[in-house]
Amino acid sequence: SRFVSGFRERNTNSGGHRKRPASAEMSLAGFASHRLFSHAFRAPRLLQGGLVRANRCSGRNFSSAPAHYKLTDCAVGTGTKVVATTGIPAGKVVFREVGELQDAPDMHSIQVDVARHLRTSSDARYVAHSFSPNCYAHVEPKAPHAVEIIALRDIEAGEELNWDYSATEWDMATPFVDVGSGKPCQGFKHLPPEHKEALLEKGVVPAHILRLWVKDFLGRA
Repeated sequence: SRFVSGFRERNTNSGGHRKRPASAEMSLAGFASHRLFSHAFRAPRLLQGGLVRANRCSGRNFSSAPAHYKLTDCAVGTGTKVVATTGIPAGKVVFREVGELQDAPDMHSIQVDVARHLRTSSDARYVAHSFSPNCYAHVEPKAPHAVEIIALRDIEAGEELNWDYSATEWDMATPFVDVGSGKPCQGFKHLPPEHKEALLEKGVVPAHILRLWVKDFLGRA
């Protein structure tokens, strides 16, 4: 993919990993020497199994069952929300998104590369943000579906579906205040270190965000 130029991608669903050339290994080793992840961000967990992610969310279910959700108006009249109509098991793919790629982010786009954004066209655009989400966005720009919204945990019927927008967006075009927590949602770049570490621990930080994170750190080191 574009954001891992020089890397050969294998099927991560079958336990594969990205094969790094020697130059990339040296680059990673140099980066690790800065100790960005050695304590606060856990470098061994980032590097183990390849650059992209230490992902605990790889047990995805690609069954073609009927939709397990419905669209409904928000109680406060602020828009539309997505609610589970049946139980959704952890790892279930709820939405598959293709959409059109664009260079600039907007309110309905999902960042899929360092400088590329996918404009959502399915019901996924109604999935709300939450800093305590029940779903996450899996990003693979070269896959048939570049973005998949997947259940992060078992979801009960009646729950609103949500995911943490700041996990995929580096610097949001339209930041806002999260209603549930009162905290600003501005993108991964603006998160406190402990929130970044928590997302890394969950394995939901996509490759383009990791790359921008490293670049941002090295620029300030």
